[in-house]
Amino acid sequence: MLTENQISDLIAMRLPEKEARQYLLKLTPDKISLALLSSIVHAVRETCVDKSGVLTKLGHDAIDCCGTGGSGLSHFNTSTVVAFVLAAAGVKVVKFGNRAASGSSGSFDFLQALGIGFREAGGQSDPINEAEEIAGSCNLIFLYAPSFYPVLAEFAKLRKAVGVRTVFNFIGPLLNPTDPAYRLLGVSELQMQHLLATFLKQEDKTDLALVVRAENGLDELNPSGVNDLIYINKHDFRQTTFVGTTEIDIPQCESKLTVEDNAAIAQKIFSQADDSSIYFEMVALNAGAGLSLVGKADSIEDGRLMARKIIKDGLVQKKFEECKKVYGKFAKCSS
Repeated sequence: MLTENQISDLIAMRLPEKEARQYLLKLTPDKISLALLSSIVHAVRETCVDKSGVLTKLGHDAIDCCGTGGSGLSHFNTSTVVAFVLAAAGVKVVKFGNRAASGSSGSFDFLQALGIGFREAGGQSDPINEAEEIAGSCNLIFLYAPSFYPVLAEFAKLRKAVGVRTVFNFIGPLLNPTDPAYRLLGVSELQMQHLLATFLKQEDKTDLALVVRAENGLDELNPSGVNDLIYINKHDFRQTTFVGTTEIDIPQCESKLTVEDNAAIAQKIFSQADDSSIYFEMVALNAGAGLSLVGKADSIEDGRLMARKIIKDGLVQKKFEECKKVYGKFAKCSS
């Protein structure tokens, strides 16, 4: 196991490249223990730049809905669309994300394609200085990971050069600097799902979390298949399954969805032009899980029905337009 100093030196790129590569190869999912995961997450958190001083307050009654990625499957930005649904339902959302690492449509690539404007600071989106006002205006805050962890930018180049999945592919959702009270966390790899859930239970910073994985490898709930769920709170660690009954299968595309594809799909959902596709069902189901987690619905199924109605009533379209206007205002103010 790597020492804390070795982990810190690795993250800060203070090691010779050959040695750093050797360390990274020791951090693949099959070699990670809970102790090592904890050391790595805490070491990365130590590098966080808190620019606002309001972060913990923002997370006090908020939810983050986020996936680790890494499924290798054609990917729709379900959790980002879910964030709009939850906000439209009156839930405060503090969503932590990034641009794509291995795919083409990270959450911030997707938001940009939807026309959500962000203030650029040193080439990095940086809306956090106005976070409190944004929260009050639209109840939905998007936090851009590199704005809080700039040290990881150079490190990401090393990870890409090594070319294998490591623990760093899975810890992104754990780095949300607001420590949100609720977490809907999707994990694509079974072993890492259990490890991240155990970490959340051990850490005791989150009031309630639901860590999900579809049996086909999606890092979210699959409405047409079997899903593994782990509920965590300060007193409980409960594993269960949820079987989606939607008859539409997720398409096995030869070419992966582009960010433009995803934006077009989302716009159809927002505008109520789509109320039956697999992507609509994915959004409704995962939003339903979020609504049940925060106590807005009695169960995932009740939440799914609630989410469908919220979308069909045009409330998500209204929330999207509201967010577009609010974020556009701050983007213009900084130009």
